[in-house]
Amino acid sequence: MAWRILVSVGIAIAAMGAGDRAAAQAPTTADPRARADLSRLAEVLGGAHYLRVTCQGRSDQRWRVLMVSLLDREGPPGDPKREDLIAAFNKGYRSYEARFPGCSEAARAQEADLRQRGEALARTLAGAWRR
Repeated sequence: MAWRILVSVGIAIAAMGAGDRAAAQAPTTADPRARADLSRLAEVLGGAHYLRVTCQGRSDQRWRVLMVSLLDREGPPGDPKREDLIAAFNKGYRSYEARFPGCSEAARAQEADLRQRGEALARTLAGAWRR
């Protein structure tokens, strides 16, 4: 529920990509702040994905699926912008993997914190796409 806005951003990007690929890329290409926020969002998604699969099991791929959806709007495989986001996602994953080797109350609390951070970033990005 806390990530509804994040999911909305993903849906908005998907809808924009279906109609006008150039418009879908405009905020990330033209605005370095939006680009940095998108990178931070990818890192948050990576950390949330690690914590989610650690506590819920490998079958829960919710955050990875959303990340793939965002990547699909960034360009074809090998595109530098896409590769940067993959690196940010992996950095987030590895960071939380090192800090939380297993599921615990602290890991669950950290996932809740990441949800809040992701929601804030998604709101910021949604504002960039509305402009």
